Amino acid sequence: MRQSRPPVRNFSNSRISRRKVLKSSAGLAGATAFSLPLIGQAGAQATPVVPEGAIVSQVEGVPIAYTTYPEPFSTVDEVPGNGGSVSITALSYSPPPTPKDDNQYWQELETRLGVTWEADLVPIDGYDERIATTFAGGDLPDLFFLLPGTTRPLIYQAFEQGAFTDLTDIVESDQINEYPNLAAYPAYLWDATRVNGRVWGVPKPVLRNNDPTTYRRDWGDALGYETLDNAQTISDMLVAMSNEDPDGNGSQDTWGVAPFGGGWFNFIFNQMFRVPYGWRLNDDGSLTSSIETDEYRQSLEYIVELNANGAYHPDSASLNVTQAQELLLGGRAGISTNGFAAVFGPSGSRATVQEIVPEADLHPIVLPGHDGGEGVSYQTPGIFGFTSISAQAGQDEERLHELLRIMNYLAAPFGSEESTFLRYGIPGVHSEELPEGGFTSTEQGSADRSALVYPFLSENYFYYPGMPGEAEFAQQHNEAMAEVAIGNPTAGLYSETQGEEGATLNQLIADTYTAIVTGREPIDALDAMIEEWQSRGGDQIRQEYEEAIAQN
Repeated sequence: MRQSRPPVRNFSNSRISRRKVLKSSAGLAGATAFSLPLIGQAGAQATPVVPEGAIVSQVEGVPIAYTTYPEPFSTVDEVPGNGGSVSITALSYSPPPTPKDDNQYWQELETRLGVTWEADLVPIDGYDERIATTFAGGDLPDLFFLLPGTTRPLIYQAFEQGAFTDLTDIVESDQINEYPNLAAYPAYLWDATRVNGRVWGVPKPVLRNNDPTTYRRDWGDALGYETLDNAQTISDMLVAMSNEDPDGNGSQDTWGVAPFGGGWFNFIFNQMFRVPYGWRLNDDGSLTSSIETDEYRQSLEYIVELNANGAYHPDSASLNVTQAQELLLGGRAGISTNGFAAVFGPSGSRATVQEIVPEADLHPIVLPGHDGGEGVSYQTPGIFGFTSISAQAGQDEERLHELLRIMNYLAAPFGSEESTFLRYGIPGVHSEELPEGGFTSTEQGSADRSALVYPFLSENYFYYPGMPGEAEFAQQHNEAMAEVAIGNPTAGLYSETQGEEGATLNQLIADTYTAIVTGREPIDALDAMIEEWQSRGGDQIRQEYEEAIAQN
């Protein structure tokens, strides 16, 4: 029996068809083959401001690299607000901000926006509950930061029921040029906000290619593995990192692989075997799950052999993120993966490992294909949610354009006067200027800003003060990942069964995977697991995604 869900207020007077949602939702699908260029100006023709010292990549989705902090420039000519108030519900990963009466950042933000900024900041642990209660009551804020996904069907229902303003006609026409910072967003970002083919919000950009693999190149070179050209070479090197004392301290205290979350870093090795990213879209429009492919089995067999030969840390089935990171930064693990922000720059792992092991060279690499050809990398749609305008606020044309002007201010590009304030607040209070250019936040800056403008800030740029060459290097590696990137053809599509059964099915896959890798089950257990996955909902999920793809 399917569980009942919290009620959703019927914002229109028509009853929602959940099957209709399933068949036509394409939100967050910007990285798939179904992302079409926009008809109007946004992304396709708008030209962003490019300050001096900026290196613009010719590869779509790869951010600008800044060799110096840009000279001040402005992107907004006038205060965007009309003097009233704007309410926003936003996600927060930070402690609550300093109360407004004592918060100079919040006060200055309101002055700059020309409105009273009524921010309801919701911790991630309470986000789903807040969505349910807000939608059930029907009293929506002016702006709502949304993270649609298979586990949040209520968001799709709210779109269908008219809870939010359809921005498609604005985005696909010359009207978008009234908001130059929004108009500068590339088409794939707007596409990623589409549901039912319509644009439902202003995207929060993130890197499309955001999970680089790094390895201890100094260890590899010392062990004789200066050229990494196929899966066998990678395997030999990782085993040697565990067994041949690469740090030369006379102790067996290093491991080739120390993963977190019990995932065995199959995310890394699957790319070497060209395992599809979630699903493979076949020529006839059908889908094959990655776990059903020969490539998946080959990657699993490779990991089984790696573990049997001692490449893995003995606690690999149970290491958490903190433990795995401590092993890496302590100079005891040979290969890892993390986001760009956690790898590059003065606070990234490439630099911080050298605080303990000065000679460590934690080098990014796009792993080769297992057979000596190219591997692949996995590409996301390029956004982390989007901010929607409530239908009530959007009904008033003057109010709608006021909210778009405010979001245009909040989406100002890195280095602009507006962005510098949004990121670093008031100099001398919220930040200190660095001798090499740019700013660093003070403790008060972090406390005051909190998540007040979280939906509109992104890390879609490379700038690392005090580290000459690091921004260019990060950009070049991001380009290398983009060149072999593949997307998930179901990204952003909604499957009701995936939402209801996905967690249970994922646990089935993870448990079987670990049992096979550790030798408790033979490789043939994979076949039995696939059959169980299919019968317990996998085939239904496939059918629902295929219907959604056909509809779009």
